[in-house]
Amino acid sequence: MCKYGIFMVLAFLWIPVSRTGAISLMEYRPPISKSENLQLDASYNYAGQDSTTSDVGSASVRYFRIFDSQPFAYRLEFNSVLGYDGLNEDQTVYNPTTQQTVVLNRHKTTLTVDARSEFRKYILLEKLFGTISSQMRYVRGKGESLKKQVTGKDTTYAVLSETYARPEVMLATGIGYGKFVNATPLVRAIRVEQELARIDALMGNLPNETLIELAKLLTPEKQREYQNRFEPSVWERYYYADIQKVLLTSGLLKGDRLSAFAVLRIQQVLAENINDRSYGWDAAVVTQYVVISRRSGESDQNAGMGLYTNYAYPFNSKTQLSHNLSLLTRFSPLLKENSLLSTLNVTYEASDRVDWRTTYQLSLEFTNLHRAELAQHAISTNLIFYVEGHINLTLSGSLSKTIIQNSSEAWLKKINLSLTYDII
Repeated sequence: MCKYGIFMVLAFLWIPVSRTGAISLMEYRPPISKSENLQLDASYNYAGQDSTTSDVGSASVRYFRIFDSQPFAYRLEFNSVLGYDGLNEDQTVYNPTTQQTVVLNRHKTTLTVDARSEFRKYILLEKLFGTISSQMRYVRGKGESLKKQVTGKDTTYAVLSETYARPEVMLATGIGYGKFVNATPLVRAIRVEQELARIDALMGNLPNETLIELAKLLTPEKQREYQNRFEPSVWERYYYADIQKVLLTSGLLKGDRLSAFAVLRIQQVLAENINDRSYGWDAAVVTQYVVISRRSGESDQNAGMGLYTNYAYPFNSKTQLSHNLSLLTRFSPLLKENSLLSTLNVTYEASDRVDWRTTYQLSLEFTNLHRAELAQHAISTNLIFYVEGHINLTLSGSLSKTIIQNSSEAWLKKINLSLTYDII
């Protein structure tokens, strides 16, 4: 691996794993677990001196909502990316198979839309579940590329279009086991404790039971509940009065009430951007079908089977690890068309206004377990600066590499600066 790759791997491994505080986030077990996020993201990069060397930009919309309780759970995801490359022109290449030059049509703008929904019904032990899901993907403007195709010992090259004529729709049903819990409210409770201790409003560390009860009041759903129950001019009075009751129960709050300064600090914590902290795991085996193919006449209506696993673990209130794995295979030809996607994420909250995220993704396509026809590696690290309110400035660097039949490309290096707005 090149020196840049070594640097980023070392950066990825340098994550504090020691536990801080007496409470573990896995002690938070609410009856209902929710999470929701809507992001707008935009970036543009232009570089040049005598001539333009870079003229690229992108804009994206990302939304997800997760609801988990007994006996039902659901997950909704939507992701759309509009890309622009001002230097993308039609390209003339040589096709070794036809021994002729061909022109590959390229486009300056591309559009990718992904949407996914999943519904679960817990059957037994609060963890065994049945699942049904749908997935839609649409790609426009990707243009053409010369693809290498290997069939046994024969290697051919063909011009393939990556643009979809229509959205591809897949359905999947299966069974799984496991459960996730969103522990972000407990992180907010720990932050409230830290801020109150900083202004000398507490006589000691809050008991775990008090932190858990406080966390139940710090959810967005709980705040909306107070807003619906009381008039707009008074709901905050009742809301902070109940927070005060929880703190007084611990016997560690100085005085008999929250000061105005303490309430202001709690409001600041509620306004902070805190990345989701979750724990748990699940695994599911599903059978999936392509009900609408990306182009009419394509023979991709065959059923397939997929194995999906997800894992999340918060080392402490500042560090979150998560891993997602999907393994897919077609029934026909049996076990001959397989793909694997593995994504490992680590998030570290360096301060109230700075987060650090590092991701490693591995993608494989293979016909047997001994050799992959296609392997793609991608490592990225991001520094996220929370500028004001919901506006974030992100500085990211990435390395990516593609290996086709033992023919390896050089590591592709990118640096990007983008502006993001979190709506929810």
